Amino acid sequence: MPNTVSRTLSTFEGFVVRGNQLGRTIGYPTANLDIQSACFPSLNGVYSVYVTYNQQHYKGIMNIGYKPTIEQEKPKKTFEVFIFDFNEDIYGEKLGVEIISFIRNEKKFKSLEELKAQLKKDCQIAKSHFEESKITISNFTMHIQHNVIHLPDLDFARHCETRYGINRGVYNTIDKWFSDNGSTEIVGRRKRILYFLHWVTAYTSKEKLKFGNKGLSEQLERFSTESVY
Repeated sequence: MPNTVSRTLSTFEGFVVRGNQLGRTIGYPTANLDIQSACFPSLNGVYSVYVTYNQQHYKGIMNIGYKPTIEQEKPKKTFEVFIFDFNEDIYGEKLGVEIISFIRNEKKFKSLEELKAQLKKDCQIAKSHFEESKITISNFTMHIQHNVIHLPDLDFARHCETRYGINRGVYNTIDKWFSDNGSTEIVGRRKRILYFLHWVTAYTSKEKLKFGNKGLSEQLERFSTESVY
C-alpha cells in the first residue's frame, strides 16, 4: 500500500469486539468493529478496504449492514472486516479502515454455502480493485495529469460519462458547481471533478449512479466538507 498522509475516499477507526464468530465456520473470520468515528458510507454493502493494524497495512473486504442471511431477533448494523492473509488474535485492538471501492449491495442468501461462494467472488473482485487502484491523493493526481486532464473539452466530458456512467446533464451540473464554488482554473477544476467522481463511486456502483431530487447537490456538498483534496 502506498504511503498516505490524508484519507482517500472514506476512512474510520474502530475497536475489534466479539461477534457471533459465524465467519470462522465458513472460512472467512471477520473482525467486528465498534466504530469510533462517523465518516463511513451510508450505503450497506461490501467494499474493498485497506486495513491498518499496529502500523502495518493489509488488504481485505468489509461488509456494512445487518447480515440479512442470519436470522436475528433484533438486527443490528455491523461493520465486519475480513483481512486477507491474516491470522492474529486482535480482540480489543484498534483498526484503521480505508475504503477503496464499492463491490456490491448487501443481500440475503438462501444458504451459508451460497454466502460463502459469494464471499469468494467478493475477494476476487477486491483484489482486482487493488491492482487497478490509483486513488490516493498523491498518485491520483499524477495519474490524471498524464492521462486525461488535458483532453479537449468534449473528449474530457465523454471520458467522465464513459468512465463513471453519468450523462451529460450530470457532468454539466458538476462542472458548473465547481466553477461556482471557486474552481475557475480549468485544470484544477477537472482534477476536482475526477476526484469527486472517484469519491462518489465508492458509495455505489457506476451502473447505479443516479441522483434524485437534490441528490447530486447533496453529494457535492458532502464532498466539499469531507474531502481533503
